[in-house]
Amino acid sequence: MTVYGPWDDVPNYTQSEDFLNTNVDTFTGRLFITPFDGFTIVNSTRYGETSNGYVLTGLRGGAYDPDTDMFAPVTLSTHQGNQDVEYLVNQFNILGEFDTGSIGHNIVAGTEYSNLKVTNGTYDLTTNGATNCVTDGRGGPSPAYCITDENRNVNVTDIHNILQREIAIGSVDSAWKVETLSVYLMDTVDINPWLSVHGGVRVDAFNYSNTVDSRGTVTDYRYKDTLWNGHAGIGIKPLEDIYVYFNWGSAKNINGGESDLGGNCGYGGICVDDGTDIGDGRPESSTSYEFGVKADLFEDKLLLTAAAFQITKSDVFESAGTGYEAGGSLNTGENRVRGIELGLVGNITPKLSGQASVTFMESEITGSNNADKIGRRLSNFSNTQATAQLRYQATEAFAFGGTATYKGEMFTGQPDAAAGYDSALEVYTYRIPDYWTFDAFASYKVNENLAARVNLTNVSNEDYYLAGYRSGHFLYKGDERRATLTLTGRF
Repeated sequence: MTVYGPWDDVPNYTQSEDFLNTNVDTFTGRLFITPFDGFTIVNSTRYGETSNGYVLTGLRGGAYDPDTDMFAPVTLSTHQGNQDVEYLVNQFNILGEFDTGSIGHNIVAGTEYSNLKVTNGTYDLTTNGATNCVTDGRGGPSPAYCITDENRNVNVTDIHNILQREIAIGSVDSAWKVETLSVYLMDTVDINPWLSVHGGVRVDAFNYSNTVDSRGTVTDYRYKDTLWNGHAGIGIKPLEDIYVYFNWGSAKNINGGESDLGGNCGYGGICVDDGTDIGDGRPESSTSYEFGVKADLFEDKLLLTAAAFQITKSDVFESAGTGYEAGGSLNTGENRVRGIELGLVGNITPKLSGQASVTFMESEITGSNNADKIGRRLSNFSNTQATAQLRYQATEAFAFGGTATYKGEMFTGQPDAAAGYDSALEVYTYRIPDYWTFDAFASYKVNENLAARVNLTNVSNEDYYLAGYRSGHFLYKGDERRATLTLTGRF
């Protein structure tokens, strides 16, 4: 049985016209007021503008055919777009600590206003390079730009000038906006030295609009709603060094599509059938449960944590058919993640400290408009993750250390949906391999006002992949070896 993996030995196929331009401008202001002991008022405001534009070349094809013992040709593809983001967020919080008799309270009450705007556009592209092959696609055979033969041998010269694009600013294809006013209140109540409870509620009233231009057809999506969420929990200290807790919480996502995807059904954008209003669907809902224990060991030198958790996401917004066309399926999906997390942090010696954690999870599609997907694992989801770090304080001013990170294998597929599956072979297809990465760091405190830090990521220069495209045509590659120097000054 064949499980398709990545092609690691990929030539540099960047085209001479490729570019990525990003500008970010952000302003943040905070105001702190303490009217009297035990209470603090905090008001924070952030305004930002971001612009991003890119034309980049990708690869597709190249799958192995066991019947012919050959690979499909690898072809070049184009990915492009531009986006302007503007946002204003204001958060007002009241933090209070007080007692009612022998019971202690720690409250947070506040409001939040946000106005988020995303304008998405395209580039008009003219490809002047001559095609050199014919490949099969969703629309049948068509001319293409191939860079390999059936043995994955590169068979072109001047690989960086195959497409010969002309690029011009195109039209706006979606204008996405969400304005939200939120109110929340939460309280942690210490009933006695060994028992505490907490709970809270949050209300979000939003107004959503999205004007989508799909190849000349303009559709206005508009609706508003009010979402209620909450959390609650209990903590018990049966012994001085042991704390046991149970937490419950809920969260909701509006059916508004990803802000940068317009009406692209297969990519997380707005996707409803003709005559169906986007407001007809319910918001996607997540419910989480966590039961855990924390234990101080060796006279508080090490902290051991262990937790079992479950997260269920229901009313997931699915499209029907291939996922590329509107199908009118609302709130038909559901998925669940169960897992166990173990952690250890503390001082091994007076100069050597460390922390380590490992998480074992199991994901499952528990509901779908396609019965064949039920029972399968989530796409681009790793069942095992781990990290560990050691830090050595050599002198009062100088410290160094390293970090190791592991992520288990994944399989490609549609976001929030089942991983791709070959029913004939009874295996998941397009596997993303597991990987280890290792990082190193060193810091030096020059004086009270000046410090320096050096970080070296992916020390072994490992080829690893963060996620895969739903069709398996390409992967998102992790960073190669990189060194950064950071200087921090206080004046």
